[in-house]
Amino acid sequence: MNVTKIALLAAAALIFAGCGPKSHPNSWRGAPQTGTEVSSVPEEISGEDESLTGEVLDETDARDDSPAGDKVANWISSNNIPESAKLAVIYFGFDKFNVEAGERAKLDAIIDAVNRGNVYIVGYSDYFGTEEYNLALSDKRAQAVKNYLKNLGADDSAQIQALGEAYAVQNGTKSEVAEDRKVIVVDGNAQ
Repeated sequence: MNVTKIALLAAAALIFAGCGPKSHPNSWRGAPQTGTEVSSVPEEISGEDESLTGEVLDETDARDDSPAGDKVANWISSNNIPESAKLAVIYFGFDKFNVEAGERAKLDAIIDAVNRGNVYIVGYSDYFGTEEYNLALSDKRAQAVKNYLKNLGADDSAQIQALGEAYAVQNGTKSEVAEDRKVIVVDGNAQ
């Protein structure tokens, strides 16, 4: 009888061990660690639409070779986007890239401006995690906003830029860090 109880306990332990939380790479739930890299976005946040991956662009790729494109690229690369050029600022939860219901009205309200063209969608992240991880997360956020706008009827011409944690507040308060988890939709036609 004792052997049966031990066998049952061992089997239960193995079953419950597989149900526990997965480990997270590096410290993506805490302060970043140096010297470690993650090769892709962890499974824990990829539960949303996998089609949201896209090419990560640098600031020179965001230009459309027009004076307006150069102007917008300068705004983005210097993190100095004028308020008058911001069509919408969409905020995201920690480690999330889906457009939440509370943020969708902002995008619904700008669809006409988006359809006029020359729109840039710039993704950001907070400082938690590696630089590579945050760049991928900010890209997924920007892609999610672009896909949402496409579902509203916008054309596919909006240019994506992922900046990751480039302008994130380091070691900020909870509210300061939360402000870094965003996408800004920029009107390239703004003066």
